[in-house]
Amino acid sequence: MKIVLCTPPIGETLDYSWPPIGLLYIASYLKSKSNHEVKVIDAYCSNETENQFLNQIKKEKPDVIGLSCTSYTFLRSMRLLKKIKQMFPEVIIVLGGIHATFFAEKILKNYKFIDFVVKGEGEITFYKLINNLHNRKKLKNIKGLAFYYKNKIVNNKIEFIEDLDSLPFPDRSLVKSIDYAQCWFGLKLSFGKFTTLLTSRGCPHNCTFCCCSALFKRRWRTRSVENILDELEEIYSQGYDTCIVVDDNFTLNSKRVIKICRGIKKRKIKMNLNCEGRVDKASLEVLKEMKRAGFSTIYFGMESGLQKVLDYYKKGITVEQIKNAVRNAKKARLNVIGSFIIGSPIESKEDILKTLEFATDLHIGLQINSLGIVPGAELWSKLENNNKIRKNDWKSAHSISKYYNNFSEKELLNFIDYSYKLHSKKWLLRLNFLKDIFTLLTGYNIRIISWNLSKNPFLFMKRLIKIFTEGFYPYR
Repeated sequence: MKIVLCTPPIGETLDYSWPPIGLLYIASYLKSKSNHEVKVIDAYCSNETENQFLNQIKKEKPDVIGLSCTSYTFLRSMRLLKKIKQMFPEVIIVLGGIHATFFAEKILKNYKFIDFVVKGEGEITFYKLINNLHNRKKLKNIKGLAFYYKNKIVNNKIEFIEDLDSLPFPDRSLVKSIDYAQCWFGLKLSFGKFTTLLTSRGCPHNCTFCCCSALFKRRWRTRSVENILDELEEIYSQGYDTCIVVDDNFTLNSKRVIKICRGIKKRKIKMNLNCEGRVDKASLEVLKEMKRAGFSTIYFGMESGLQKVLDYYKKGITVEQIKNAVRNAKKARLNVIGSFIIGSPIESKEDILKTLEFATDLHIGLQINSLGIVPGAELWSKLENNNKIRKNDWKSAHSISKYYNNFSEKELLNFIDYSYKLHSKKWLLRLNFLKDIFTLLTGYNIRIISWNLSKNPFLFMKRLIKIFTEGFYPYR
């Protein structure tokens, strides 16, 4: 049987591209348990058009298509899968991903060309589905599977994988033709071979804007340190230079982080590593261990400079912890990126301006976003309970401005533009900004600059001018 696992094309150039690690896990598990032919098409990150994607499907002529989508790509995915079903009526179409997990029944009712929905973690569920495709009665007992059986929808509960070490490592060779990278304003922040790593699944916290708690029931499961190090050693031997740890909460357990870092040093794995972390789990000891192990950048979800907003989001952190985490990260000589969210229903214009002043005074890399309402998040559930979610709203994510009158979408975008310009201005006016430039031109950063200059010096200088005139630092 020929199986194609894919992501949908979005028809535009991305400022970053990470491998679809979830699909690679599913592909590896399926290959380890069967002799099926498995191919992965990452149309999302290869900047394919819809026609290019459909032509690839025509060329492959798969028996089964498994597509993973998000709330942001759901409608485009449905349009494409409908066309595929019209071209190949016999193909089995399986939908997966976070959005499909939350709306399995609605999807099956509204989009009859979807044959199955795989909910939650897909490795075991998808394998059992493929193994029992010709015996629909057996399919009724597969955890995490939703489908029609005798004109009624079977919607089985998710079962989490307890032993993450039992899963084979993601087969990155399935997407070796794609030049994945971490980028910034079109400039590469990674050089050589780039990949991602997942060391744990889930998160015990309950942030109101995030769907992770609903998806994983606030459970956090980890791989063993040895298993993580084995995979790092494997990808290092395969020539990978840069790796981003994509856990929802890599730094949750400090002792575990220290063991991983010391293991990296012991095994002489020399890679550039980045990760996300929480500001209440950012001790100087841990951050120094990370730096020694090869970590260069840490990304903190800071969200706001006002305690009342942090409490509204149920972040479980304080403004002082944000400041302390930044101090510690700088002492450890780590690059810091802070993410902030503006536009909550309890914020005024003055509140947003205070948060932007706070954020730009930290002198770190910034990512400023307007609050999004995503299915599965507590904010979504509250709106649903108050009958504010409209009939077709479930088909995509939405801006907060759709449901509350505090700010228009244009006003929020203006705040974001203002924040980046303010950030650039403050950085340039700092008395010690030359020290920042010196730091930028050392170690890993100088390798990044040299790489970009060697590849396209004109584009590099053009982007730098844009950064300093329109706003400093990444992911706009």
